[in-house]
Amino acid sequence: MTKTIVSLLILLTLFSFNVFAADYPRLKIILPGHQEGISSLSFSPDGSTLANTGWKKVFLWDVASRQLKSTLTPDTQLSSNVAFSPDGSILASSGSGNNDKKIYLWDVASRQLKSTLTGHRAGVNSIAFSPNGSTLASGGGHKDHTVRLWDVVSGQTKTIFTEHTAGVNSTAFSPDGSTLASGSYDGTVCLWDVTSRQLKAILTGYAEEVWSVAFSPDGSILASCGRSGRYNDKKVYLWDVASKQLKATLIGHTERVHSVAFSPDGSILASGVGTARYVYGISHLDSSKPSLPDLWEKPIV
Repeated sequence: MTKTIVSLLILLTLFSFNVFAADYPRLKIILPGHQEGISSLSFSPDGSTLANTGWKKVFLWDVASRQLKSTLTPDTQLSSNVAFSPDGSILASSGSGNNDKKIYLWDVASRQLKSTLTGHRAGVNSIAFSPNGSTLASGGGHKDHTVRLWDVVSGQTKTIFTEHTAGVNSTAFSPDGSTLASGSYDGTVCLWDVTSRQLKAILTGYAEEVWSVAFSPDGSILASCGRSGRYNDKKVYLWDVASKQLKATLIGHTERVHSVAFSPDGSILASGVGTARYVYGISHLDSSKPSLPDLWEKPIV
């Protein structure tokens, strides 16, 4: 099985590698043209288009031809987030600058701005579509500690969650869309009931700041990471969603962990750290054992 990952560099690079093989990733292609850092990337559901942020712009690339398809220019100080809707028809983008209070919904086919979502009081750190694409979740940054749910069709706010006391770095829907997880600079992960719009649980005690959250494909596990202990937390935490208890702690990184993501079959967890030396550590999750093992492949450099 071959998977494609992307390295966040000034140049956009695509690697091709087999996570189960002994060989290491090989550079597939460099997509040139960037003069600034890249903070967010998203593949369209069919894999044909790659979107990425670049300072004030959003770039759309044709993966097959490796050519730039379009450049979108939202009214933002710093474009920092992109996310495709599940059907690939809409691309959401947002900025994390202090004055970037808007979320932009783009029609992918026409490359035209479809609607602008307003309501946040500061930059938007995170955006995520619900599995059915009808709802968009967003996390406010500095001076706006809210999590908002938006109606994608009308562009109106459906609800505002106000439990967090600091900026919200990451939002993720459970696969069935019933639960939203949000991770914040306040060191907590909140689980929200999307239907009742009530707080279900607060997961805390293991990080001073939470930077990334991700559900396993079956929704039974939530992974989180962040920083603590003088900003140098090197662990990934796995939570049992049903019991709201910590299930396992994955170790192996030598630097603090910035992001986490599950493979589509849930057997692999990828985690990314803050420098180019360690890009991804791969943890094999064996559910047949009493506890999840702390086994890591060699980092991808």
